[in-house]
Amino acid sequence: MGGAAAPGRVAWRGGRLVLPDRVADGLVLLTAGGRIEAVCRDDDVATDVPRRDLAGAYLLPGLVDVHTHGALGRSFLDGDDVAFETIVREQARRGVTSLLATTSTAPLPDILAALATTRAWMASDASGAPARPGAQVLGAHVEGPYFAAAQSGAQDPAHLRNPDDGSVDALLEYADAIRMVSFAPELPGAEDLTRRLVAQGIVAAAGHSSATDDVLARCEGWGLSHVIHLWSGQSTTVREGPWRRPGLLEASLASATLTGEMIADGKHLPATLMALAWKAFGPDRLCLVSDATSGAGLPDGSSFTMGAMTYEVHDGV
Repeated sequence: MGGAAAPGRVAWRGGRLVLPDRVADGLVLLTAGGRIEAVCRDDDVATDVPRRDLAGAYLLPGLVDVHTHGALGRSFLDGDDVAFETIVREQARRGVTSLLATTSTAPLPDILAALATTRAWMASDASGAPARPGAQVLGAHVEGPYFAAAQSGAQDPAHLRNPDDGSVDALLEYADAIRMVSFAPELPGAEDLTRRLVAQGIVAAAGHSSATDDVLARCEGWGLSHVIHLWSGQSTTVREGPWRRPGLLEASLASATLTGEMIADGKHLPATLMALAWKAFGPDRLCLVSDATSGAGLPDGSSFTMGAMTYEVHDGV
């Protein structure tokens, strides 16, 4: 790689490079014009290329978070530009370069307002205008309101719905901005919802559900392809006489085709369960998500709201 240095070429050295199959020490990442050109040894880079020393820090591709609700006291569900800008700036500071603006169970008008703002931000990014600062908004992940009450978790139970109540029509007015919808596949209207989402090119995902394995399998047949945050809001094995009936968790882990999410912050799941998810899904079907709420980035003891629910930050969560 000798010869004159290309304009904008930089050699990033002294860091730990996160590669698809390993974390590598002693290598250099060569970039040119903001793009990766090579991973190589320092000796392979022309001497006139500027070096930047990473002092042992990790260097990895920008993160894509498909399940994140907010930060610094603001939520995508707030539905205004100030909230969106606050969140995407903080996400970029944490290494996230693009994301799905994730809503939660709330009054339908609040969800629709968030989708309208998501649509506007997507249009702005695609317009050729100067890029907004912060992580890019790729679309929306509509988490809820079609969830099982017994598995609602942090979702507001006062605003849970069934997908056969007519509200899907209003949501799909924003189909161009929606990339994923997560719901409980056992609820009335789940089949029609799944088929309509798949027909629009939207990922149908299972979550906050009391489904048994046969219910999930049936929904997979309709086109469901993803499960959100493993071990959180997922039914598990129950005993029926001498039989054990698997729940959504076991069905997810046993699947050979579903993709899944894991919150790998070291607080939601212990290392043993994270290792089990990795073995079950493998690197091609498992993604890490933050599931960050409005409390992300706030100091311990801070309170924040998400929809009508109020929470307090403890130990960074």
